[in-house]
Amino acid sequence: MRIDMIRTDGSRWRGEPIRYDRESNTIILRERRVGSRNDWVAIGPGLGLTADGKVWNWDTERLGQYREGQLIPSRFRSKVVADLSVTAR
Repeated sequence: MRIDMIRTDGSRWRGEPIRYDRESNTIILRERRVGSRNDWVAIGPGLGLTADGKVWNWDTERLGQYREGQLIPSRFRSKVVADLSVTAR
């Protein structure tokens, strides 16, 4: 399970659970920053919206590809799938 989140500065982060702390009833995450943008306003499973009105899609396939019994992880890829910005006329 991966958890995508937006920090208050607009940056996007991904957390992966690494252990469960029974004493505090908390899941401990390993967090890493994804990309360098600081204008994320909303994210969901595999989709995100930036302040400029662009809708982004990223590869959420966790399994990757198999080759000779070895798991080869997928590389992270992002691409714009829609532009919702309004252009003044």
